[in-house]
Amino acid sequence: MATDGVRAMPYLVRPMTADDVPRCEAVERGASPALLPPTDFAAELGNRIASYLVADPGGGGADGVVGLWYMAGEAHVVSLAVRADRRRRGVGELLAIAAIEQARRRAAALATLEVRESNAPARGLYAKCGFTERGVRRGYYPDNREDAVIMTTGPLLEGPFLERFAAQVRSHEARWGRSVRRTA
Repeated sequence: MATDGVRAMPYLVRPMTADDVPRCEAVERGASPALLPPTDFAAELGNRIASYLVADPGGGGADGVVGLWYMAGEAHVVSLAVRADRRRRGVGELLAIAAIEQARRRAAALATLEVRESNAPARGLYAKCGFTERGVRRGYYPDNREDAVIMTTGPLLEGPFLERFAAQVRSHEARWGRSVRRTA
């Protein structure tokens, strides 16, 4: 337990390194086995518009990964995956929080993403973090031609979003504990 009475969540969110690539590939395969093509994490480390963060439980591992691309003043969440045995423990929400914090620090106007229409748990997570459904991309996923729901935040640097987001961070910490997030 932390000295201020708030327990600690046993994860450090930090930028992905080359050492994380094999673990991130395994996490993504477990979360999205039909993803075609799978993310080339090694190449993404050299992508100047990309940023990947991992949820590290200690010892240099990665139980979850979130990827963002920064384009046209916006942050686009390109992937978020959590190890199957770590789901429903606040890790995905922690990664979404860290992604939004990074996007705010980089002065992104908003954040956006696509999510499978059938993925109700992910849609719920994103809604909890301030994303709203804005449209549909028909036949977006190549494995089965499933539609993607487009979800977008409000302006990341303005009062209404900031207030809601701060409340979400407090709620997450109250349920799961405080975490260290190094998103620079």
